[in-house]
Amino acid sequence: MAAKNDDADTEARLGALGDALHDAGFRRAVIGNGDGQLPDTPTPRTTVSSFRRQLVLALMTSSGRVPAGRVDDGLLEPAPRSPFGKRLNIARVDAAFAKVWKDRSVVVVEASDLVRQAFAASFTTEGHRGAILRAALHRSDRLVGRLLTHVDLGRDAVVVVGPAPSPDVPALTVLGVHAPGVAPGLLQSATTRRAGFVALIDVAPTILDLVGVKRPPAMDGLPVYVGETGISAREREDLFTRENDAAQFRDDRADEVALALVVFAAALVALTLFALAQDRRRRARSLLTYLPLAVLGFVPAVFIARFFRLDDAGVVAYWAVVVALAAGLGALYRRAGRREWLDSLLVALLAPVAFLGLDVIFGSGQIFNAALGSSATIARPFTGLSNAAYGAFAVSALLGAVLLARRVGGRRGLWWAGGVLAFAPVIDGAPFLGSDIAGTVSMLLAFSFTMVLLSGRRIGRRTIGGCVLGSVFGLACFAAVDLARASDRRTHLARFVARIDERGISSSLTVFRRELSDNFGSATSGHWWLLIPVAVVLAWWLVRRTPGRLEGVRAAIPQWPAAAVGFTILAIAGYFLYDSGMAVVGSMLGVVVPAVVWLVVTPNYAMRPDNDARVASGDGDGDRRNAADTTTSTVGALR
Repeated sequence: MAAKNDDADTEARLGALGDALHDAGFRRAVIGNGDGQLPDTPTPRTTVSSFRRQLVLALMTSSGRVPAGRVDDGLLEPAPRSPFGKRLNIARVDAAFAKVWKDRSVVVVEASDLVRQAFAASFTTEGHRGAILRAALHRSDRLVGRLLTHVDLGRDAVVVVGPAPSPDVPALTVLGVHAPGVAPGLLQSATTRRAGFVALIDVAPTILDLVGVKRPPAMDGLPVYVGETGISAREREDLFTRENDAAQFRDDRADEVALALVVFAAALVALTLFALAQDRRRRARSLLTYLPLAVLGFVPAVFIARFFRLDDAGVVAYWAVVVALAAGLGALYRRAGRREWLDSLLVALLAPVAFLGLDVIFGSGQIFNAALGSSATIARPFTGLSNAAYGAFAVSALLGAVLLARRVGGRRGLWWAGGVLAFAPVIDGAPFLGSDIAGTVSMLLAFSFTMVLLSGRRIGRRTIGGCVLGSVFGLACFAAVDLARASDRRTHLARFVARIDERGISSSLTVFRRELSDNFGSATSGHWWLLIPVAVVLAWWLVRRTPGRLEGVRAAIPQWPAAAVGFTILAIAGYFLYDSGMAVVGSMLGVVVPAVVWLVVTPNYAMRPDNDARVASGDGDGDRRNAADTTTSTVGALR
């Protein structure tokens, strides 16, 4: 166990809770027995263990010992209808509890019938599984009621926790606290920052807080607190059920949505190559003035769909709504460019930035449990941007800011671009909003270089040093704000700084090493990596077969090289700093590919000779004011 813990690169210390209680003079005891063996288990058992007494780990010290309690099979009684033919004898558990429940004691009692039920679930039919679960819950409820007869609820604290879900269903579990001074409501912690949700790492600090023991530096979690009151028990139950269903629905859709974005991008690139290879295919090129905008609308559509609470509506209804929303957004984006062709792409990029930014400000309700958002079941951020949402948000802000600088022009355009590039890191990095270290560093670094290029300056050693120092300073400002908050409200940004102070710089290196390990291990586990060859094919075709298209884009948008440099830095930093960097890069490419397709096709199509009349009259894709700009693009395209 110690060897596995050392290999995990978590810096967690075995027995930290037990050591803290022991040092503070508290008695510790554990009671329970989850043993169970199938009749056909081979003997001797070389691969299958019938012993399930892991509850000892909850209160053991670093030496692996718990001084009191009972875990032998004398706690069990025969029960032919129960899993493995055994169940807890409630009277014996009650007697064992009465012996150890004294002043200054912390006692863990395991509802071991639920442990056996969870392990037996894979060997039973669906109907029988539900029956044995209900029976185990009923007996566990009786057990809790029996134990509470020994507890003074006006003085003692009672914590009910499910440390892990059933092995066959990745669902949410429960944490309940009854203690003096704790009002009825929804629990939360600084780890989650969302009412009704806490993390497993918060349980041990909560127990120490309830008994007045200081949390040791080895613990990363923080005590839970009541985040929202005035909610009835029935309303809380409905909330938990709804969010649990939403989380599971989200997890089922996540890979589908990523694959759909890959398919849409690949189809878009294929149609683009066809249209560019056959220059007279006007219908295909006309279609490409809309389809990239619809693909750009797909990402915000996934988050907007959360408004409709489609968890119970089914997969078909969900996809119908998402596709309809994406198509509708594409139409709105196209309409926005009726007078100035660039406005279509500008709105398509900045609208998701505004939407996701406002959602983070108001609690991340649309990001949480969205298919491209965070998931409650896999411990992703409960507030702020998820990895995929960050990728789309950051690159949209980058490209949108560059296009805004071109659209407004001059010094005023530079200020507008700077405003967008300042807004995005605040949304992602402010402690009271996103508090995302990796995203903040990536954006500050990439956006600094982008602003240098937009201002017309060259990148040299001084500017590189200035951009790096500016990024560090920006992160330090966010950390200072976080450290100024109450200790139980600080986010992982302040805790990261405190961790370095308590454990040394090697602690930060451990975190970074773990992030890299997780990143490389999951690089090809999903569908996001497929967007890389799609983007490579598009880039190769444009550079080798139709270089005039890129020259046309650069002529129409002189600021575009700044976007290319900024995106390169953003993608590289995002990949290496996140634990699932491929999702970050993939979601970025899901925005970049349709944006590039639209740029290399739309201005050139709008200024073809047979469309000059519509452009000059202000009907269609342009007007007199932008004729000169798009003509420049056309000359480059036809070279």
